[in-house]
Amino acid sequence: MYNSLGASRRHGCSKRRMSDFVARLSISGQEPVPAATYIYTKLLLMTRIMLAFVAVLGAALHARAQTPSRDDLAHALVGEWYNRYLRVDLNGPSGARQTMEADSTNWEQRLHIKPIHTFFLADGSYYSEYRNLQDSLVRKSTGSWTIDKSDTLVMMEKTPETNTMRLKLTIQGRQATFSGLIDFDGEGKANDVYYGIQQKKATNL
Repeated sequence: MYNSLGASRRHGCSKRRMSDFVARLSISGQEPVPAATYIYTKLLLMTRIMLAFVAVLGAALHARAQTPSRDDLAHALVGEWYNRYLRVDLNGPSGARQTMEADSTNWEQRLHIKPIHTFFLADGSYYSEYRNLQDSLVRKSTGSWTIDKSDTLVMMEKTPETNTMRLKLTIQGRQATFSGLIDFDGEGKANDVYYGIQQKKATNL
């Protein structure tokens, strides 16, 4: 008898609490919102939030997978490369700007040399060969290279001059793009805007 009475009272209290809960969910002047409808709405909202979170997370992971790591970029860079396109916006000491541009159709006419060949070696060293129109070697620069911050190529020239260049590097297949500020005109300031495209020479297997 005691247990039945207690259960009856608890059941009555539960019904009153549910009634109060539904009443609090009511909108003034409208019918109360059933508890089942409220729960369903909440679950639907939570499901939509979770789906949106999964979509954003999936997009971020996909973008991360598409971005090469430092090691991947360094591995892809090793080899022989030659110029296909070059554009430099020169900033003179007086603030005057001048643009120099050349591609594979007018490279020799504009620069009076053959396309520069640069060899990036796996040991972190490099050398670039400059040849005149008669294919004679007129300059050879050597130094070391590394990949910094996942997409920045740092080239530290040691001979015949000492110079450091930091260029943003992207590689797609056998084509690479280099961009950044360099001292192209030799005035001692890295204030010339450089953009170049190079092609990787195929190797005979």
